Amino acid sequence: MSVMAKAGRLSSRYFFAKVSAATEAMVEAMRDPKQKASGDLIQVFSEAYNKQLTQVIGITGSAMAPALNSDGLTNPSAFEKLVVRLIPRPSGRTLAVGDVVAFNSPLNNHDPNSLMVRRVAALEGHPMLTTDDDSVERVPLGHCWVLADNEQLQPPDVIDSRAFGFLDMRLIIGRVIYRVRNSKQHGPVANSPQSEAADAAVIEGEV
Repeated sequence: MSVMAKAGRLSSRYFFAKVSAATEAMVEAMRDPKQKASGDLIQVFSEAYNKQLTQVIGITGSAMAPALNSDGLTNPSAFEKLVVRLIPRPSGRTLAVGDVVAFNSPLNNHDPNSLMVRRVAALEGHPMLTTDDDSVERVPLGHCWVLADNEQLQPPDVIDSRAFGFLDMRLIIGRVIYRVRNSKQHGPVANSPQSEAADAAVIEGEV
């Protein structure tokens, strides 16, 4: 089925989100000298358009409670499903302070089961006070600072940027946009206002 034929079955917002993701994939492919032929680029666009924009992961523990997996505060085995909007090229343009992101742990990024979920507290270029001498340090280019939501937990009882430092944004797989505790308890995740607006169409189309 052609892209335009499928568009008739999709909401306009979700359709344009799919087209935008496919266009970004095609632009990225244009930088590859091996894919200069128009036929190759059309295939890249088509394949990217037909891919899901989301991925389902799971979260345990209480690091992100009460926003996520609040049952983890009293039940160590509690588990919550999360829908992640995939972000192929994370940057200050595609992420914002306040976004909940899923990423490969910088402490063990070769393990596919080492996904972590934390909230972005600062992005590249943002000033931060150091704990040693109260001097100002800026978040390096291509990095961000992420923290757990649960304010009752402090390192070493929780692992976030206070433990591993600035997070390389290339480790981020996407933004957490929806949580599912059970069939009756589920809903969108609180992110930055601009990200919530951008993700609404994806929730409508894939959740």
